[in-house]
Amino acid sequence: MQEKDIQHLANALRNSMTLTTLDLYKNGLDNNGAKYLADALEYNTTLTTLNLRLNKITTTGAEHFRDTLQNSKTLTTIYLDRNDAGQSESNKSMEDCQIKIVDYLHTMTNNVLKLEMLPNELLIEIFGYINLHDLYYGFLDLNTRFNKLLRSLKKFSIIFEHNDRLMISLFARQIIRLIVMTWTDIDLKRFPNLCSLTLKQATDAQMRQIRYEYLSNLKYLTIASKFNSSSLIHLINGIFSNTFPSLHYVCFRRFIEPFICSWSLAPNLKTVCIIYCEIAIISLILASCPHLLYLQIELSPNNNGSTHFSEVSLDNHPLKRFILLDSYAIPISAHIDQLLSYMPNIERLYFEFDCTISLVNLMSNIANRLTHLRQFHCQITVSSIDGLDRIRRIHPCFNRIQWEQDMNGFLIIKL
Repeated sequence: MQEKDIQHLANALRNSMTLTTLDLYKNGLDNNGAKYLADALEYNTTLTTLNLRLNKITTTGAEHFRDTLQNSKTLTTIYLDRNDAGQSESNKSMEDCQIKIVDYLHTMTNNVLKLEMLPNELLIEIFGYINLHDLYYGFLDLNTRFNKLLRSLKKFSIIFEHNDRLMISLFARQIIRLIVMTWTDIDLKRFPNLCSLTLKQATDAQMRQIRYEYLSNLKYLTIASKFNSSSLIHLINGIFSNTFPSLHYVCFRRFIEPFICSWSLAPNLKTVCIIYCEIAIISLILASCPHLLYLQIELSPNNNGSTHFSEVSLDNHPLKRFILLDSYAIPISAHIDQLLSYMPNIERLYFEFDCTISLVNLMSNIANRLTHLRQFHCQITVSSIDGLDRIRRIHPCFNRIQWEQDMNGFLIIKL
């Protein structure tokens, strides 16, 4: 077999997804050919048996395969005996080399089967990459040592889809992140160390349990609720009155009418994300959260044309990032200047809405209000693109602004 032929074979072996046995008996392979094959085997994930008997491979060439085997998870058998390149190495040396490779494979196989031979520190590191469900069903009760290691771990995350009562009873105090995917009732009192809670289909029963006496360590809360309810109102009132002093992040994927809430102070909230809400809530959130740094608002169609902002006292609010999304053509562009007057320290801004005023005026208002702005992105529907060159000169953040026409013929300004 010539060198170019072995190169083609090595390339095919590198990409093969089905080949399990390769027989190259008496094909004239030398050490260079052995290296091509060994390199290809580092990428192959299916080959289990390789026959290289009666070729011209010396112990030097065989060494390539021994090195490759350190990374291979499938190759278990290599036949290298009866190779002779006519050099000083004898067949006895070649057989010794093959024995070394087989011994290495045997050792590696035994180590994989004996996971308990690993030190505790390494096992703990490995367990950190395995979800709790797999740890529970794969390792619990294998032996006393594994049980102790599992009970010593402190920071589990779990996606709750089925009420596995035994698993939760064993590990509830070790769980710090919980995602509840169903309407199934769950006893949140059992998770006293919970730091992050997500309710994908929040029910009244679930929301009633979000109380400081049960979840005093809660820092991140995400609620997706399809309906307004007294439980939701009570929870929101608690969040925006500092009932949860450890809470830094809240995200609601539905929100009640803003004036139903009794707004107070939530000085520890740093991030608020509210999807499907009225625009009037913005000024109320800013007033309630004097240390807020990130605010994302996605408007609902229930504004009824109203863009009324509450009369609140806002003095140099520290908000740094603001995202405003509107998919319902609410006439908010004429009120952007007033809105931005509440947040003069914005550094990063994203707008997505229909613009009903002059685009030049809108962009000028943004530049004048936000003197700290250093990043601006938008997707704004407009009736005209007049003044685009002028807009690019208003502020350095606007100099790459472009326009396009969508499939419905609307003009969209994008950046």
